[in-house]
Amino acid sequence: MWRSGRHGNRGLRFVAFVLGAWFFATPANALEPTHTITTSSGTTAKFSTGPWSPAAPPVGGDASYVLGLHTDVDAPGTSVIDHDFPTTFEAHGMLITSSGTTSDWTMLTGESFLLFNDNDEPARIEHYGLGLTQFDTKIIADASLSIYNPSVGTLQFFEPLDVAVDLTVDGFVYDDLSPSTTAFVDLNQGGNVGGNVEIRGAGLEIRGATLTGANELRIWESTRVQLDMSGLSSSPDLIEDTTPVVLEGGRIEISGAFGGGGAEVINGLTLAAGTSSELELEADGGFFIDTLTQGRGGAALILTRGTNDDVFDFGRTTAPLALGHRPEQIGALDNDNDGDESDASIIPFLIGSSDAGQRLGNTFVTVNNSTGELRLLDPSLMPDALTVGTTSTQNVALNNSARITSPTTVNAIAIQNSGVIIRGDSSLTITSGVLTSSAFATNVCQLTVAELIMPNDGYLWANNLTQLSSQLTVGSDFTKAGLRRLDVLGDVSVGGKTAFADGETNIYADFDSGDTVSVGIRATLRLLAGSLTTPQLDVSRPHATFEMTGGVLQTPSVVGSLAVEGGTFAPGMSPALTTIEGGLFLGEPATLQIEIGGTAKGSEYDSVNVTGAALLGGGLEVLLVDAGGGVYDPGFGDSFELLTATGGIVGKFDELSLPALDAGLSWSLEYGTDAVTLGVVVIGDANFDGHVDGLDYLIWAAHYGDDPAQNPPGSPANGDFNFDNVVDGLDYLAWAGNFNQGPLDAVAIPEPAALPLALLTLAIGTVLRARRRRGN
Repeated sequence: MWRSGRHGNRGLRFVAFVLGAWFFATPANALEPTHTITTSSGTTAKFSTGPWSPAAPPVGGDASYVLGLHTDVDAPGTSVIDHDFPTTFEAHGMLITSSGTTSDWTMLTGESFLLFNDNDEPARIEHYGLGLTQFDTKIIADASLSIYNPSVGTLQFFEPLDVAVDLTVDGFVYDDLSPSTTAFVDLNQGGNVGGNVEIRGAGLEIRGATLTGANELRIWESTRVQLDMSGLSSSPDLIEDTTPVVLEGGRIEISGAFGGGGAEVINGLTLAAGTSSELELEADGGFFIDTLTQGRGGAALILTRGTNDDVFDFGRTTAPLALGHRPEQIGALDNDNDGDESDASIIPFLIGSSDAGQRLGNTFVTVNNSTGELRLLDPSLMPDALTVGTTSTQNVALNNSARITSPTTVNAIAIQNSGVIIRGDSSLTITSGVLTSSAFATNVCQLTVAELIMPNDGYLWANNLTQLSSQLTVGSDFTKAGLRRLDVLGDVSVGGKTAFADGETNIYADFDSGDTVSVGIRATLRLLAGSLTTPQLDVSRPHATFEMTGGVLQTPSVVGSLAVEGGTFAPGMSPALTTIEGGLFLGEPATLQIEIGGTAKGSEYDSVNVTGAALLGGGLEVLLVDAGGGVYDPGFGDSFELLTATGGIVGKFDELSLPALDAGLSWSLEYGTDAVTLGVVVIGDANFDGHVDGLDYLIWAAHYGDDPAQNPPGSPANGDFNFDNVVDGLDYLAWAGNFNQGPLDAVAIPEPAALPLALLTLAIGTVLRARRRRGN
């Protein structure tokens, strides 16, 4: 039968459904032809065999079967699939597909499925399709279970889910900017998990009963856990009190309405370092959070969309909070655990207000009623209460444009309306480092004050497009949160770590971070102009993206692969050894810039070590620098290993920009299978023996006419003595002009002018004869 709920709609038709599983062929559980599938009127069903698609757990040998169930809907109506399977039917996993629309649904009824691990791989349930699939069949996993739901369909369980070890939910990436998305795994009767619960994709909805036993509930970026309180008592307890919750950039929200009021109790909530998460009340009710632990740079938005009865109670929390908000959506907050839910004060790192239209009290702010201009007064008039670690109402919520008329200090600022501009030729100091912008997608927040100062940790939530033209100085760590874009148009200096935890950030100016710059899960950081300077760039989190099409990247360490499609990659903070823990792609018109100040690798000249493969294109620029003792002057025989790649090197630099050398000397660029080496040689010395003689002439003659000169790929070993990528008469002239002038030539005896001319005539004749033979 159809179960009521927000996904249900009696009478919707089911278009297609396929169920596949890997089965043990034990006598008690083997699939036999006598087993039957029964469907409702208007549908047909049949068994079929075939491979697991798109991927399968390892097959358990000859004792495995594939079961495929295919149904076709011939007429509208409810599609119910029943079977006469044994009481407990054992399987490695289940595959469900549907080609129907979002309104199609089906129900699988019958006895229990026992899903078990195979070769240490967790059992899997894969659900493909746009519609709704309901299980009146109990699912039991004797070890770990992975549920993969990559489409926007919903998978509902009307029996408690029983997982002995870990439960992982993955698949569709929930887009917070499109809250109508319905990709969920619904536990309509709760369940029991003996290990950890991890939400990496799609979403998990818990309703009707408690999810018990879990060691930890971890919610990753752009995913969510929804607690549906519809019709429940005053103590719903959908997440067991003893289960700690870790937010890794995800969301936990309450929907529905309590039958008798109350709130969900979370005894331990952790905001993971460098992430931006959300706590949301979609309806009446509240969260009781007994203890909150904040990782460095961890932050969370508090959102309420219910009535003023909504409650966030942080109980006995002692750790500093890093919480922001969308001002027009905040409900009541009990910040100080005194039972008063109407206070609207802001404590450091926590912003809230009691209703959508209320301004926070601030006797040090004046408003010009005729212009709507908001002025912040001289900070010398402000009390000491405006410092980190104290509770104060002396904070600012901006509803109109603000002009900074003098150096000003406030605790926190929340910008609410469209087109708000903070401007002025002075400085604005935010001691709590909290600045949030409106949630409306069409709004633009422009910050053009001359200098924005966050003397401690800095948090900036871009809940709409935020354009930062001010010079920003952050004393410690800086976190960019919020799913909207931040445009960095003014120079930024961060004393500690920088975490781009959420959404998009475009850099157009100089951004200097004193410690690691990290990109969060599914966050995007773009370097378009200016520069990014950091001791380490970490792009290793799942789906983290770093795009570089301009500017200068300067770092001695990259965790993850690096793609440079434009601009200049200048490894190291000075001549240094730079490690890329991944692959390197250098495209056109990007440039790799190498500093050379001596022959000591990693201390006197730059060298890049790639643990993966290196795909080369773009340009190579070499700069001679002073590493101690003056600007370095390379000499004959000097060699510099510019790049190594454990996974091999593909391609070559399209353009070279090399500094001038002393007379008679030339650069040599050699491409090996896993290294690129730059050396100093004598002009015309193709075999690098220190002599410019007839042997070098023969190498030139053998490659005469090569265009491009790529055999071998490194010049001048291919006779390309002037590095123009062509072996021609100009290279001969370079050889002839330096004939017998090598550093190992014992005596430099001028050659008769007729010898080089005769050799040139001989070479041209030889090449012409060779071409005639090829033509024949």
